[in-house]
Amino acid sequence: MRTLLTSLVLGGVLIAGSNSSTAAAADWPTYRGDAERSGATTEPLPANLSLAWTHQPAHPPSPAWPRDDRMLFDRVHDVVIGGGLALYGSSADCRVVALDAATGQERWSYFTDAPVRFAPTIWKDRAYAVSDDGYLYCLSLADGSLLQRWRGGPTDEMVLGNGRMVSRWPARGGPVIRDGLLYFGAGIWQSEGIFLRAIELESGREVWLNDDAGKIYMPQPHGGANAESGVSAQGYLVATENELLVPTGRAVPAAFARASGKFRYYHLQANGHVGGTLTIAAGDSFYNGGSAFNLATGALEGKLGLGSVARLGETLVHGSKTQLRALKVVEKTVPDRKGEPTKSRVHEVVWTLPGIDASAAILVAGETIFAAGGTKVTAIDSGTQKTLWMTDVDGMPLGLAAADGRLYVSTDRGTIYCYTAGGEPAAAVATRAAEKPAPTMPQLDPRYTAAADEILRRTKTSEGFCLDVDCGDGSLAIALAERTNLQIYALSRSADEVAAVRQRLHELGLYGKRITVHQGDAANHRYGKYFADLVVSARSLENGPLTIAADAPPKALRPGGGIVCTGRAGAMETFERPALANTGSWTHQYSNLGNTSCSDDELVQGQLRALWFRDVDLEMPQRHGRGHAPLFFEGRMFVEGLDALRAVDAYNGRNLWEFKLPGIQSAFNADHLAGTAVTGSNFCVAASGVYVHDKQRCYRLDPATGEKLGEFPALALADGKPGHWGYIACDGKLLFGSLANPDHKVRYAYLKADMSDMWGESKTFFALDAKTGKLLWRYDAKDSI
Repeated sequence: MRTLLTSLVLGGVLIAGSNSSTAAAADWPTYRGDAERSGATTEPLPANLSLAWTHQPAHPPSPAWPRDDRMLFDRVHDVVIGGGLALYGSSADCRVVALDAATGQERWSYFTDAPVRFAPTIWKDRAYAVSDDGYLYCLSLADGSLLQRWRGGPTDEMVLGNGRMVSRWPARGGPVIRDGLLYFGAGIWQSEGIFLRAIELESGREVWLNDDAGKIYMPQPHGGANAESGVSAQGYLVATENELLVPTGRAVPAAFARASGKFRYYHLQANGHVGGTLTIAAGDSFYNGGSAFNLATGALEGKLGLGSVARLGETLVHGSKTQLRALKVVEKTVPDRKGEPTKSRVHEVVWTLPGIDASAAILVAGETIFAAGGTKVTAIDSGTQKTLWMTDVDGMPLGLAAADGRLYVSTDRGTIYCYTAGGEPAAAVATRAAEKPAPTMPQLDPRYTAAADEILRRTKTSEGFCLDVDCGDGSLAIALAERTNLQIYALSRSADEVAAVRQRLHELGLYGKRITVHQGDAANHRYGKYFADLVVSARSLENGPLTIAADAPPKALRPGGGIVCTGRAGAMETFERPALANTGSWTHQYSNLGNTSCSDDELVQGQLRALWFRDVDLEMPQRHGRGHAPLFFEGRMFVEGLDALRAVDAYNGRNLWEFKLPGIQSAFNADHLAGTAVTGSNFCVAASGVYVHDKQRCYRLDPATGEKLGEFPALALADGKPGHWGYIACDGKLLFGSLANPDHKVRYAYLKADMSDMWGESKTFFALDAKTGKLLWRYDAKDSI
């Protein structure tokens, strides 16, 4: 960790202050109101609210980790309010958006280079926002113009993360301001570096940088295990008087000294089964993942249960799916585990209100509690616990904000609702929103439509990732998006052209989710290698085909089938990138037919870095069951889940095909199993196909498409009884198999576990023709194999 000063100076002067206390009236400048994320404001709201306006973006939020219920930091468009504006960040179309707080009309927006997953934070006449492109942006609150930006990581490199192009060090430590200092974090993979930064807003200088947070030698989740690991900044940061709390995603937060950035504590091993992204501080405690922790030490103080929390004066409000409670922290003397009296902080219940779903979010405005859960938001008087008001919304209301007499509700479907006294009837607002016309595709110049049609005819590529290396006005990208399911990344050398094309695509509802535009060219861009299935160039329709050297293909082009197709319609040229030389394969559970556990790959060596990452939507057996290893062959990775076999592009992570096999690994989805150490795998791959069996039959699948090419039932045993597939292996010509002995049961010596469906012996060994399934020979053992 080192302290740096930079020469970056912002125009104008900002008055230092603090966002540390409960938000003041007409002010909600940051996520959950203040630097401690208390979820509270002193401003009361009207007792009876009505809908003033709704805002429905073209696309709902696109979460960073869509399948993880602990990673909730970007499930809605959380709103902050200041200067008469309501601001939010869009993970779908990479924008910071400012709405008129009174009418909901869009006043301005600013495009970043990647998804914006966190709400901005407002400081005087500025708005600060972080993006998955790795940068912190300072924008004018008046018009959204860029005033300054700071990069969180060491370079501008980008990789595919869950199908979106993001920085190798995305800024996922949501910004927080306290005492004139702004803190944010970048980086999610400890081995590649985690960067926490403090910026002095008045001068724009960097006060400190902690670049050691990902290299902490520390206890790991399993007791007794220690390794160099560290913090992964994922969630809104929390700033207290002395501490900076950094949520780490699924685990508990870490703490750093706010003044210096020095590491304080991160109790990962002691809290291996709790954690989450939402963190709030209140008094001498902080709350995360349904638990309370001591702010000074990080020690666990107690478990509240999953749900949401907010500060209510000197007490705390906690909500679950079934009740709302007010809690106060008291110190009591209780016996420790040795029976010795010791002081302990305990959360005592002040009152309980059953029948309220407050699991999604809680906000306190004056003496009123707003509880959100399911699809409802309910206002409750904190003194009498009486319901004052209730409304239904479209989706789960995970985001609440309040300022200037208005309540804002954000749902996981992207909708933002604004409620106030004297608003229009809800039906009128909903009708007006429904009347907004959907974007219509433009009439494109025939050159672009003809070119798109020829590209598809020549390349047969309509799925995957496309790179347009010189996109012009975006017309070729639009034509391809209309005709395919391609996710398109487009480059332009001109910053002005980038801005114009982004706006055009946004108005068509295509930006971000289908087409993303960056500044750069074929030789100079931020993208990582191997991601593009197709490379095109709109400018080549005028300038002619790109010159591609066979020994120096574009670094972004996928090996083993990625295609470049450029030039004018009728005079296009194509180049198909061959497979990388000296790459190995992993075709069986232990690499090959010889079970060597060694690959013949000559390229993988030294320090490795992420090529891509995905939160894959394939249910997998838990790792303690020792299920089937993934396989690799000719650029494809084959993965067996609980109910299906899937092929994934090994170079960019996209799904290629899936073959349903209900319950195929259910026997491996348990603790303490010997698993494939006893059974071996039930699938393998060769040039002739992917072979997978469910004990009764073996399927032969096309490696490229997943099409079923054959189905080979298990042979009968020597005594004529039905057999069951056991061992399996293939060299491309011969398919080797065995008939398992279900009467032989393996018992695991470590702990009691059910291994009745794991058969480790066979009675017969045989070989089939790998394409036809014809029996070539068999060996029936006297006893067993």
